[in-house]
Amino acid sequence: MVSVAEVVGQWIPTRARTTSKGWRGANAVCCHHRGHKPDSRGRGNWLVDSQSHVSYSCYNCGFRCRYTGDGLTDSFRMLLSWMSVPQDIIDGLKMHELQKSFEGSSNVEINNSVISPEPLWEPDPWPQNSQLISQLLEQNNQDLDFLQAWHYINQRGPSVMRNSKYFWSPYLGRWKMRHRVLIPLRDQKTHIVGYSARWAGTPSGGQPRYVNSKLPTDYLFNSHMLYNNRHFVVVVEGLLTAISIDCVAVMSHVLSQGQISQLQHSGKEIIIMPDQEQQNQDLIDQALQLNWAVSFPQWEESCKDAADAALRYGELFTVRSIIDARTTSDLKIGVLRQTIGKNNGV
Repeated sequence: MVSVAEVVGQWIPTRARTTSKGWRGANAVCCHHRGHKPDSRGRGNWLVDSQSHVSYSCYNCGFRCRYTGDGLTDSFRMLLSWMSVPQDIIDGLKMHELQKSFEGSSNVEINNSVISPEPLWEPDPWPQNSQLISQLLEQNNQDLDFLQAWHYINQRGPSVMRNSKYFWSPYLGRWKMRHRVLIPLRDQKTHIVGYSARWAGTPSGGQPRYVNSKLPTDYLFNSHMLYNNRHFVVVVEGLLTAISIDCVAVMSHVLSQGQISQLQHSGKEIIIMPDQEQQNQDLIDQALQLNWAVSFPQWEESCKDAADAALRYGELFTVRSIIDARTTSDLKIGVLRQTIGKNNGV
């Protein structure tokens, strides 16, 4: 059976140039499939490393995917199809990877009579002296960094304030926690399993916008919504956007296979609400593959995401507009995705 690395090597564009670090560059194969103009400047980059792992990165539309020897992701299968690899070869690779996973698991002995009470992961401790922001307000805390954190989360709007509790820590440390708002992360039973520390404003000194505690594999923010009586589940990328309209967040630009499985098994209608950035459209690609709905609501130009819309129109109107603007039409999604990041105001 030919390997994934060998297939990629055979189907990389013939005029691909090789760089000193092993990357091979050619016109990207993904852009026009994702609502962008076809690449003519050689911004597609492939790397096959010494372990036969494959990486792809496009500097034009931002599409990225990777094969690490443990199965073909939806994104990687899309890449192969965009490279004009025949479907029967892709199907063969997928089957081969599946057989590998079965062979790897056949050597594992399972003792069903013993169930360990220990969790598969240990939650990270919270930053020192973390306390509810509401309690610190009652205590009339006048720390300037605390007041900045409070001001930041308060100005995000009433739905952001209403739909979650927030914490603050005076601890500094590597990630300068005292400049951040701590957002509790909960599991499907609403138990707190970690936190996300969001910088209060624009990060400085090379600091990341978010710092997350260690989380369970394939974690979905607000996953308890998959088990309530809602008919629709709206899926977004960012935490505060999810909080603003009380929906599910991926906390990434792409869904993992485990996250996809959770959503599929919920039995609910999934609606992808993409960020308004041209370079990050991976969720749209996955929605097309999975036949999920994508929503393109017509908001004013000042609304860059659902959180802005909730602040402008209110939470209920924003959710209703997302539901009403959903579509599963490949043609319509292909046209509307090109308006992302542009003035689509009413």
